Amino acid sequence: MSSAASMQRVARVALFIERYALSLLFFWFASKQLGRIEFAVHAWRGGNAAAFADLVNQSLIFVLQLVAGIALLVNKPAERLPQNWKELVVPLLGTFFYLSYGLAGNFPEPLRSSLAPRQWQAPLAAIGLGISCVGSAIAAWGAITLGRSFAVLVAVRDIVSRGPYRFVRHPIYLGYILNMVTLFLSRASLGMALLVATHFAITLWRAQLEEASLQAHSETYRRYAQRTGFLLPRFRS
Repeated sequence: MSSAASMQRVARVALFIERYALSLLFFWFASKQLGRIEFAVHAWRGGNAAAFADLVNQSLIFVLQLVAGIALLVNKPAERLPQNWKELVVPLLGTFFYLSYGLAGNFPEPLRSSLAPRQWQAPLAAIGLGISCVGSAIAAWGAITLGRSFAVLVAVRDIVSRGPYRFVRHPIYLGYILNMVTLFLSRASLGMALLVATHFAITLWRAQLEEASLQAHSETYRRYAQRTGFLLPRFRS
C-alpha cells in the first residue's frame, strides 16, 4: 500500500474518532462547565461585582463547547481529507493545549511570580475578564456560524463567509487568542507568558495549515481570502 493510501486510511479513522469520540469529549467539557456557571451565579448573588462578567464568560464557553460537540457529531463529510500528520496532530495540540495551563502553579517561584506590581494585578485581571468575554463571544459566534462545517482536524467542507467570517477568515482562533491574552493578564508571570506564547504559536500554525488546505482546494476560498483578513479585519479606504 502506498504512503498516500495509508495516510488516507489514517485520515478516515481520525475523522471517525473526531465525530464519535471528540464530540463526546466536548459534551463532557460542557457538562463540567455547568459547575463553573453555577459557581459564578452564587458569587454574583453574593454581591461579587465581577461575578456577572465571569458568569457571561463561563456561559459563552459552555455554548462554544456544546456547539462544538453537536457540530462534530453531525458535521458534513469532508471534501478534502487531512493530507499529512501535521494536519492531524497540530489541531489536537491546539485544541487541548489549554490543559497545560494547570501546570503553571507547579512552576518554580521565579516563573510563578507576577511581573506586575501588586496594585496593578486586580485591574489587569478585570481588564482580562472583559477581553475574555469578547474572545469567548467571537469564538462561540464563529462556531455557531460554521455549523456542520465545524471541525477540529484540518479538512475542507463548505466555505462559510457569513457572520464573523465576513470580516476575518479565522474568527474562532481570534477568540482563542483573546482568551490567551486574558490568561496572561490574570497572572502576568513569566511561566504564564511562556505557556501563552507556545499556545499562540501552535494556534497560528494550525490556522496556517487550514489556510493552505482551503487555498489549495477551493477557488471560492481563494477569492474570499482576497477580501478578508486572516485574523484581523482588513480595512479598506
